[in-house]
Amino acid sequence: MKKFFYIIMILFVTFASAKDTSHKKVSLDISIPLLKSIESSAIRLGEGKTEVYVFLDPYCPHSQNFFEMINESKKMQKKYSYHIFLYELKRMKSHEIIRDIYANNNLLLQLQKLMVNKVNIPKTVKLNESIENKIETIEVIAKQLNVYKRPYLIMNKKRKSKK
Repeated sequence: MKKFFYIIMILFVTFASAKDTSHKKVSLDISIPLLKSIESSAIRLGEGKTEVYVFLDPYCPHSQNFFEMINESKKMQKKYSYHIFLYELKRMKSHEIIRDIYANNNLLLQLQKLMVNKVNIPKTVKLNESIENKIETIEVIAKQLNVYKRPYLIMNKKRKSKK
């Protein structure tokens, strides 16, 4: 009986002390250059000095709540500059809708229609290789940054350089 107790104790201590490294944060020194490399694919909202990089899934309820909040808050839009990247949660099966959003001219308007107003947006008739490449590039960077949930935020508190 004592042996059994000791084995259980050892197992408990081993599991309790194990660190979860699957969601390890990437330093800003590494993440900001990666994010800058895909910034042209971002949907922009706000003009604030603090940059916030956001990974959303259009079908994710938490992403929808977050987007509604920042979309409605003019105060947050003045304080922060949001760079929104659409990144699929596999269980949401949102690849097609992400492609449809990126296929439109006014990305922000399409995102607002879908995520705030709950209105269907037009379907893309034909496959566009450049849009698929954009989606894949965002996915590659997101994986390098260990983006594991939506919404996923990375805040760059450094002031934007004047251009």
